[in-house]
Amino acid sequence: MLLISLGLFVSVLQSTSKKIDQPFPGYLKFENGVVGAFYVSQWSGPKEGLTYHQLAPENPTNTSTFTLRDFVLTCLLPAVSGLIFVLLGLSIFYYLPGVPGRYPLLWFHLLAGNYLILCPDFHLAHQLSYLLIVCFVLIPATVIHFALLFPEEQLFVRKNQWVYALSYVFSLLIAIPYIVLFHNPLVWMKIEYVAFCYMIFSYFFWLVRLGRTVQKPQLEFNRIIAHYILLGQIVAFAIPLIVGVLIFLGMFSFPLNLAAPLAMLFPISLFMGVVLGRLRQSQMQLVQSEKNAALGNLLAGLAHEINNPMTFIYSAMEPLKEMLATIQNKSPTKDNTWNDVNELMGVIEEGATRSKDIIESFRYFSHPEQKDRQSINLHEVIDQSLRLLKPKCENRINIVRNYSELPLFLCQSTEMGQVFINLLSNACYAIPKNGSIEVSTHFDSKWIEISIRDTGTGMSKEVMNKMFDPFYTTKPQGDGTGLGLSITLGIVKKYGGILSAKSEIGKGTEILLQLPVNP
Repeated sequence: MLLISLGLFVSVLQSTSKKIDQPFPGYLKFENGVVGAFYVSQWSGPKEGLTYHQLAPENPTNTSTFTLRDFVLTCLLPAVSGLIFVLLGLSIFYYLPGVPGRYPLLWFHLLAGNYLILCPDFHLAHQLSYLLIVCFVLIPATVIHFALLFPEEQLFVRKNQWVYALSYVFSLLIAIPYIVLFHNPLVWMKIEYVAFCYMIFSYFFWLVRLGRTVQKPQLEFNRIIAHYILLGQIVAFAIPLIVGVLIFLGMFSFPLNLAAPLAMLFPISLFMGVVLGRLRQSQMQLVQSEKNAALGNLLAGLAHEINNPMTFIYSAMEPLKEMLATIQNKSPTKDNTWNDVNELMGVIEEGATRSKDIIESFRYFSHPEQKDRQSINLHEVIDQSLRLLKPKCENRINIVRNYSELPLFLCQSTEMGQVFINLLSNACYAIPKNGSIEVSTHFDSKWIEISIRDTGTGMSKEVMNKMFDPFYTTKPQGDGTGLGLSITLGIVKKYGGILSAKSEIGKGTEILLQLPVNP
């Protein structure tokens, strides 16, 4: 791709440099006779009242000589800006591999950079006009595509991938008449107005998506990324956009070629925003990983220490029951004493069994050193989580399991255990007295769907808008840190999943977890 841009760059400069010291009519125009927006202030075209999107006079009244200075300002400046734009786009693609939507972002940089490279040739009426038109029409499609992915992908779009094709289909509908009717300048100019309005729409769509992420992000570091990029875009796109509106729609004379270097503000601000967001993300993940490691080691040690005496108790139960049965058979006592003894033995055995199950659950989730992903049964993880939470919901919350057959899921069991512990714990907390929690699973060949529905107090819209924010909690001070759902969402997104919520005050909450089959 870089070689293509370099080839276009060399070709354009070779062809346009041939115009140096040649006479020209005091302004630049396309080969269909439409006046271009590339010029310098001392040229005679703007002074004669000629503005962009007018038909050039067949017999110009003033001619001039195309000087080396004219070549530098109208040809070399935008071409070099375009080549740098491509290089910056490639740098972002290779050095920030985790950027969502990196491929449409790369195509945007290639199209916009090549557009700047080809512009001088277009204005000097050479033979690369159609390629430039295609680049111009596809730029807004890639902007919209990237905006739908970065920094957060919407749930509806994630489940309906065809949405991404809409912007490209619209670009195609514009490109066909845009190219075919190029030599019909009166109609062609109207089509270019439509193309430019489409460009404006894509720009504002991008800003709205950034603004929404700043106000209502799912992850905190996405807010940081969106914040810095939004500030950069106001400068990176707003100034060229204002100039473009004045030229395209207001017929205002301004050298568009002189605004070309401002395009570099876009990749620079994008790079800075992503880097700052990543630093914040790494800081949060480091703190959490240290906490997880400490907690995992504590649970592992605790489970080991408790497991030894519990093993003694559990292994002694059967011999003790046999001894008591023997004594009972030899005893002449016929009252209810032995019934009470047997009942107490049953209570002790049940308690020992529960304690053993809890210890096994601790050991299941307490492996901080585990880094390799394994294929696990998600139903087993859910059941282990419910077993750990049994003291919170026993005798007051009815657990309903509606399991359907699920494929094995490739992940770290400790991370998925943390996800279900957080979600089920919140569901238990949301039910102040008696109620029920329904856990349903479903598989539709591409997605594993797990629904956790409670009959608790529900959440308001204000709470739902902040539920994934780090350190936000509705629990009393000391009962929660506000990190549970933020961490859970981070783990879910790590596996390419989606976490969404529906809630109504007084009627409960449903959390829907969707995981791709092959994360």
